[in-house]
Amino acid sequence: IGTRGELSRLERKKIYEKIEELSAKEHENTGYYRRVKLQLACAWKTLDKWELCQLTDNSARELLELAEKSLKGEVERQELEKKKNYLYTQAEDLTDEGEQYFMAAYAGFACISAVNAILYDLDLDTIGIPEIEIDPDN
Repeated sequence: IGTRGELSRLERKKIYEKIEELSAKEHENTGYYRRVKLQLACAWKTLDKWELCQLTDNSARELLELAEKSLKGEVERQELEKKKNYLYTQAEDLTDEGEQYFMAAYAGFACISAVNAILYDLDLDTIGIPEIEIDPDN
């Protein structure tokens, strides 16, 4: 996982292909769970970029903690969606503050992508594209 919490296109593709291959032999939700856990790992790796920014609060950490709980069935979908939308607004606002805040914004978008993976699974057609190049709502 790179410094921005991204896997290279090639590595991402290899990992997801292997996940799909292994998961096909197991429970039908195993692939989904593994994909989500990988997305969460990337988001947790970048959390310090968000938290070290003087313009942010603890909302990214709270979102990731909520996301982990949602995998256990302890959080309602609407609550996770609401918290994700709040973070999205914050991350978008950071991009308007200047280039020095882009890394923090990207960290926020990584958290949003992880939650979207939980809520909607991943679009397997965009797996090889780094988060920085795709709409974080996907």
